[in-house]
Amino acid sequence: MIGDSFRFVTRATLGYAGAVVVVIAAALAFRWPLLRTGFYMDDYIQLEMLEGRYPLPRQALDLFCWTRGTNENAILREAGFLPWWSHPDVKLTMFRPVSSALIWFDHAVFGHNALAYHLHSLAWWVAFLALFSVILQEVLPRPAALLALVLVVAHPAHTILLGWLASRNAVVAATLVMLGFWAHLHVRKARSSRARVAARCVAFGSYVTAMFASEYALALLPYPAVYSCLQERNDVRRVLRLIASWGVLAISYAALRAGLGYGASGSGMYLDPIAEPLAYVRAALLRLPTIAADVVFALRSGWLHGFPWPDALRALGIDPEHWAPFHIALGVASLGIGVYVAAQLLHRRALLGSGRIRFVIVALPLTFVPILATLPDNRIMLPPLLGWSMLLGQWLWSAYDQLRMRHHTTKNWLSCIAALLLWMLGSVSPPVNSANEIRDLPHLAGVVRAGILDPRLDSILQSGPVLLVAAAEPTTFLLPMVRSWYHRAVPSSFQVLGQPLVSQRLERLSENSFALEDSEVVRLPIRIPDAFNREGAYVGQTAHVNDLHVTVERVFQGRSVRARFESDRPLSDYVLLTQTSGGLEPIVFPALGDTFILAPPVHSHDLEPQP
Repeated sequence: MIGDSFRFVTRATLGYAGAVVVVIAAALAFRWPLLRTGFYMDDYIQLEMLEGRYPLPRQALDLFCWTRGTNENAILREAGFLPWWSHPDVKLTMFRPVSSALIWFDHAVFGHNALAYHLHSLAWWVAFLALFSVILQEVLPRPAALLALVLVVAHPAHTILLGWLASRNAVVAATLVMLGFWAHLHVRKARSSRARVAARCVAFGSYVTAMFASEYALALLPYPAVYSCLQERNDVRRVLRLIASWGVLAISYAALRAGLGYGASGSGMYLDPIAEPLAYVRAALLRLPTIAADVVFALRSGWLHGFPWPDALRALGIDPEHWAPFHIALGVASLGIGVYVAAQLLHRRALLGSGRIRFVIVALPLTFVPILATLPDNRIMLPPLLGWSMLLGQWLWSAYDQLRMRHHTTKNWLSCIAALLLWMLGSVSPPVNSANEIRDLPHLAGVVRAGILDPRLDSILQSGPVLLVAAAEPTTFLLPMVRSWYHRAVPSSFQVLGQPLVSQRLERLSENSFALEDSEVVRLPIRIPDAFNREGAYVGQTAHVNDLHVTVERVFQGRSVRARFESDRPLSDYVLLTQTSGGLEPIVFPALGDTFILAPPVHSHDLEPQP
């Protein structure tokens, strides 16, 4: 099979290969600073699991199992991993044994050398792009293939895929699906039955391994699945057998995943479309246009959910209350543009050569189905982005080809200009806009670590249980795990009090009780979905964690804006922390009956300490 692939190497093939190397090398050089990010957010959870310090035992193949549900949640709340407002039955456990095994390998071989972990992720990323470029050459004219490749590598989705080790599962799944697809494409080219069997075995094995690496694979498998069916479109029985085969593969995976107890429930970030179909459909109505706007216009999907924070939107002259309709409108327009491009390619099918690009038109909508089960963010954009890049690359090349053949009609000129503008919007604007993010992510991870590991905290954190008022960066919520990983003093207990976006009033009610209240009401485009509780807070909600008893007294958009905290011990026993621009700072409770204002959490980009 491999021999067949290299039997006919032409000058054009070598030229394409050289261009691919240049594109990948440029993308790598641009994102090289991300390799200095170190460990970040969920990385610390998985490392603590491997070293046996997670509140519950976890095996090497189960490092994406945060909580299995009701029976574990009380323990995790007592340990401070789950916040007091988490749903009592929340479940977050992902079926990713292959990706877990790779993290175990890193830990066993590289220990605390974070750079080596990142280089491992980089190897998968380069392999993915190399395989994708080979597939592009098979299904598109080479100039269109290069246009598509540039569009893919330019998208900011790669920032988090390279900068956050826990997201490697997506890159591994994508690489294995591309490997399977490559083998799939060579089944027909193989000159012997033995080579065809070998190609089929490689394809099937890669697809299965990809699903065991991450459910992310389900969003990429429509490409080879639809391709294989369209290749046999003249044989109805063959097509039906292929559809049945792909269906059996997907159903078997879903049954195994459910049978082993994996999945999500009670979460605002992850939804199970099989167990929670209505919740999934409701969420999809917002998530679909949000993702489409990110893919077509590179409009950051996280903005719809309040990130950057309202003050960042206001700094740009944008009213947060008016942003949502505009964002959704652009998303709907993006879907319309996608339909128009597909229609143009179908209309110009004579220019499509073998016609293989048609599989993308069918497969692209299917790639959205799995990723709509999670909160839109750059890390999930790759599956639809691959299809969009192929459609746009082919459309631009076809439009240019028409002009090159002297078909200088107004329609052809407009088509070429529109395609070029969309391509430039997706390939030039994102790198410019994400340059700061690539630079800032390693700095952010470093300053957050510096704040958590500040030597001044060593004695403070041992003086009593710790309450964290607020923090801008999620890694800070994992303070005990971060300090444990670096063998620093760990507090006897740790609890996060809330997730405010504004300054707060802290009121001392008694010797052992106080209240926290937002100083102003912040109306976000939509309610912030919470990873640990999709239902949100409600007035009268209570929670009991360790010595702390919480009662929600006021709610806005499903978020507690005033809560009363009562302890079984004097408040003087607690260490109260807040995050300032200089790091984590201890504060003292006010006197009985007094109130003071706590500054709002410092936005991540405003943190100042150097790592």
